[in-house]
Amino acid sequence: PEVQRKFKERAEQILREGAVGFGEMTAEHFAGGTAYQYAPADHPLFLLLADISAEHGAPIVLHMEAVPQDMPLPADLKSPPNPPRLHENISAFERLLSHNPRARIIWAHLGSDNTGYRTPDLCRRLLDAHPNLYMEIKVDPLSLGKNSPMADGKIKPEWRELFEDFPSRFIIGTDQHYGPGEDPFKGPQRWQTVVSLVNQLPPGLRRKILEENAARLYGFNSDM
Repeated sequence: PEVQRKFKERAEQILREGAVGFGEMTAEHFAGGTAYQYAPADHPLFLLLADISAEHGAPIVLHMEAVPQDMPLPADLKSPPNPPRLHENISAFERLLSHNPRARIIWAHLGSDNTGYRTPDLCRRLLDAHPNLYMEIKVDPLSLGKNSPMADGKIKPEWRELFEDFPSRFIIGTDQHYGPGEDPFKGPQRWQTVVSLVNQLPPGLRRKILEENAARLYGFNSDM
């Protein structure tokens, strides 16, 4: 109880200081620039954060590789630093989504799938079952995920159909990195690939994914 009290106080302090959401939180993050990170998505502190999110209208962005069953680490990932086996995590994720349906959960990095299981079918099932689930698109031209929505510069039909069927549930989150001394335009840029993706969508859907959905989720004016 004392940990939860301090956690809640800190989260609400962050919101008072001007934050509009919480993230990027981590439930399953493979090593690569960071250490391997794992916490079940239905951990008591994640559930508490969902309640805080619902109370204050502050979305949660969650990084979680899709692991639909206990499985060996994919062969193209190294162990160590990653564990040799992975825990099934979709059930815990659904318990988080169901815990407080007013909490808006944004599953980060659609298009940056390292297990091969973040498929259009899985995304469709979860979007159907959980109206408070949203997804953030990341398309990296240097490292396309195993279920990237793009192939040879074109949107794959199954992903395009998903975007069209759930037009209010996707936002752009390129996860583009810029640092001191770097030339931000040197080499392929994630934002360029994202522009290519959205330019292939109908204008109304493009505006929703680029502007309107994020404006609604985070409470700002999309006409700024």
